[in-house]
Amino acid sequence: MDKSHWLREVTCLVPLRSNDFDWSHQLNNAVYPQLLESGRWAWALENCIDLRMDGLLGVVSRLELDYLKPVFWDPISTVKVHTGVRNVQRFSIYLNQMVEDPESQTCARACVQLALYDSVKKVPVAIDLEKFRRSSA
Repeated sequence: MDKSHWLREVTCLVPLRSNDFDWSHQLNNAVYPQLLESGRWAWALENCIDLRMDGLLGVVSRLELDYLKPVFWDPISTVKVHTGVRNVQRFSIYLNQMVEDPESQTCARACVQLALYDSVKKVPVAIDLEKFRRSSA
């Protein structure tokens, strides 16, 4: 049974830096995974999931990223990163993510598989979102 019903989609604004753009004044493809990482942290913290404890490491075990439209250089630009849970399984959390440009056009879409590892034992850890949920939820 999927116990992720209490997890909500989160949208965050991520400012772009001048060095995020390449010679053609387009957002460099290598920047998108960084934007998605910012979105995942915002999603986790907004859903009261704090993985910065207990010697756990969250890792991206799979990333499918579709580049749909370029983002062009603007010195004060921000993009929106939408992050929502697709599925929670025993050892993986699956997220859908989307990057929108300042005009709210979808520029990239991603499916991400996350896993948790014990940093001391070096083994995968079963996903128990209730355990990681902060008591303030």
